[in-house]
Amino acid sequence: MRALRAPAILAIAIVLSGCAASTRESAIRSAIAALDVSSTALVVYDKEHQESIVSGATSLDDGKAKLAAYRAKREVVRKAFVVAGAAIGVAATLNDDHSMAGMQLALKQVLDAVTALTGGAP
Repeated sequence: MRALRAPAILAIAIVLSGCAASTRESAIRSAIAALDVSSTALVVYDKEHQESIVSGATSLDDGKAKLAAYRAKREVVRKAFVVAGAAIGVAATLNDDHSMAGMQLALKQVLDAVTALTGGAP
């Protein structure tokens, strides 16, 4: 699944966001791009995964329960994306070490959440 490349893209952005002050703008642009690509990939994964849950359900109730459990896990990822987007905005506005560290942490949290949702698949 193409969507599972999102963790690698986010990991690259996390490394880049730790760069020196002279490359902060590039790090912020990379973080924006990584978050966008990862979000798009997650939409593809989400669709395919939900279809897989439905097709593998043994009954209507089984399908509903499995979808509800998956969607609860997905909500954690959605919230992590929102926080990361805000952190990128703060880093772009303040342009200081503290905000860059916050952006890096937020991207790491997205990476962790996506990995947990997808089972850490490459």
